[in-house]
Amino acid sequence: MHYRSQIAIILLLVTTVAWAYDGHQDQSFSHQTLKGISTVGVRLSGIAPDYDRYGLNGKEVYVAVSKHLTQAGLTLVSPEQATSTPGSVLLDISLHTARSDYSYYSYAVIVKVRQKIPLKAPGTFVSLVTWKEGVHGIALPIELRKVAAAVDEIIERFIADYRQQNRIPGAS
Repeated sequence: MHYRSQIAIILLLVTTVAWAYDGHQDQSFSHQTLKGISTVGVRLSGIAPDYDRYGLNGKEVYVAVSKHLTQAGLTLVSPEQATSTPGSVLLDISLHTARSDYSYYSYAVIVKVRQKIPLKAPGTFVSLVTWKEGVHGIALPIELRKVAAAVDEIIERFIADYRQQNRIPGAS
């Protein structure tokens, strides 16, 4: 039993390092990064099909995210359309997991908003992350559905920041 506790602590440390590296947002050199956004493409990655048996379904997560965003007044397009639609951004949701020999999952959920920054040549741009949040944790397989709740939590923070920067009243 002591060995399992050590494994759980190691997994937590690994996800903490992953989150610190890729999930923490540094606001010190950013201002109003969500101002003027109206169209969003959503890309969801990292939810394996076999997680469905544990209550974590990628399609359901996508539908829930889409519902939150449209209720907030954002127009949704496909990630491909976001590339060519003027003023659109990409909301990139990624799940990173590692399974221990004892069936624990360490996970990190990272949500990034990528905006197109125009270059000199007409029609060219570079994509940069202008907003980012993440969470991490450990779960048993039967608890993997709490990852969907973590995604919802981050999306709600995104919507709150979006509303504040665009002076849109109300809660979703």
